Amino acid sequence: SLEIPVLASLRARDRFRDATSAVVVGRCATVGIVVAVAARYSLSIELLAIANVVGEGVVLAAAAAMLRRDSRWRGINPNWHPSVINFRRAAPFASNTVISIAYNRMDILLVAVLTSAAQTGAYAPASRFQDSLYLLSNAVYLVAVPQFVRSVRQLQEPEQLQRLLYSYWRLGALVAVPATVVALAFMPQIVGLLLGPDYSAAVGPSRVLLGCLIVASLGSPLLGVLIALDRGVDTT
Repeated sequence: SLEIPVLASLRARDRFRDATSAVVVGRCATVGIVVAVAARYSLSIELLAIANVVGEGVVLAAAAAMLRRDSRWRGINPNWHPSVINFRRAAPFASNTVISIAYNRMDILLVAVLTSAAQTGAYAPASRFQDSLYLLSNAVYLVAVPQFVRSVRQLQEPEQLQRLLYSYWRLGALVAVPATVVALAFMPQIVGLLLGPDYSAAVGPSRVLLGCLIVASLGSPLLGVLIALDRGVDTT
């Protein structure tokens, strides 16, 4: 809750690289603590929780330090015009974030309420595996949005924006289809390698959830076009 406004302030000053660097430093700190302690002691839930807390603290400290260097707005890009952004126009993106978090976190709770502990234990790793593969579609989305925004701001013809959309559809399919095929074919081996034989029940749910990857890779560029056209409400 404390780091989000600091990271948002960096992004508002067109310092996306610094915001990303702060997050990377914090995540590396979390991983470093886990690896260092696991090399000498056994892992536990408490250790993972402490490592996450320390990692988030490092993110906050790094982001605050970067923001402090720019306390007088010296580093703002003169070509950056955030004045057109207000709370009303940003509200749909906040709603999208809440919906995404609820979808990615509440699904396990819902399965636990509606089914048994054994089925929840099989679904939970499958859901996290799906989240990992969603990094592919998210990467396409993050790359596509600036391109679409630039195309709209340059008042290019609709056909040019359409061609750009088709190119990102092809990119999304090029990434998602092979990843999905390989994961479907080798899912038992992947689950066994990452989680061990005790989680073999997660193979079936993992294969079912994989179908969402192709849909997400094709849908994310469409969301980027809506954002570029200043139709954030429609994305929600």
